Amino acid sequence: PETLATYPTWLPTTFNLKTELKEFVAYFQKREEKELDNHWIVKPWNLARSLDTHITSNLSQIIRLSQTGPKIAQKYVENPVLFYRPDSNGKVKFDVRYVVLLTSVEPLIAHIYKNFFLRFSNLPFALNELDVYEKHFTVMNYGGNLVLKHLKCEDFLNDWKEQYGEHEWSEIEDKICEMLRKVFESATEKKPPCGIANNLQSRGLYGVDIMLSW
Repeated sequence: PETLATYPTWLPTTFNLKTELKEFVAYFQKREEKELDNHWIVKPWNLARSLDTHITSNLSQIIRLSQTGPKIAQKYVENPVLFYRPDSNGKVKFDVRYVVLLTSVEPLIAHIYKNFFLRFSNLPFALNELDVYEKHFTVMNYGGNLVLKHLKCEDFLNDWKEQYGEHEWSEIEDKICEMLRKVFESATEKKPPCGIANNLQSRGLYGVDIMLSW
C-alpha cells in the first residue's frame, strides 16, 4: 500500500486496457496521490517493431489510446541502467536479447545462449521529449535513416567493467537466468490452452529482450 509495488518485481506493472481500464485509472490516480512516477508505455499486444507504441504520463491520452485497438499499459522504466556512448555525447538506454531454447516441458529443460545481442538508443536518455524515438527506444533496425550501433557481446562486457566495475555482470546474469527460469515455470505450470503443451517432438526457440533498472 505504501509503495504500490507489484510482483514479480522484474515485470513492470501491467494492465490490459481492454479489460482492466477502470483498475488502471484507479492505480494511476493512487500513484499521483503519492507523487510517484507515472510514466507509462502503451503498446498493442498484437503488433511488433514498436508500432503504435506511445510513452506518456497523461491519463487522458492513455484513455484515448485504449480506444484505438487492443493495448496494454505498462509502467515505463524511468530509472534504466544506461550505457555511455562517446558518439552520442552521453548515456543511452540499451537492452540485451538472450536466446532461450526450450527442449522439454515435462521435465522442464531450457538452455540459455549467453552470447547475447545488444541494442542501443541513439540519444542520451532523459524523462522528457517522450515522442523522440531515438531517445526512448532501442529498436533502430527498422527505420531507413536511423543509426544502428553494432557492438559485440565481448566488447560490451569490457565496456561494462569500465563503466560499472562495482557490478559484476556474472551476478547480473545469474539474476536474469533465475528470472527466465520463473518465466518458463509459469508458462508451463498449467495445461493447454493456458500453458505450453508437453510434446517430445517439439522445441521452442525464444528471443527474450531485457532492460536493466536500478
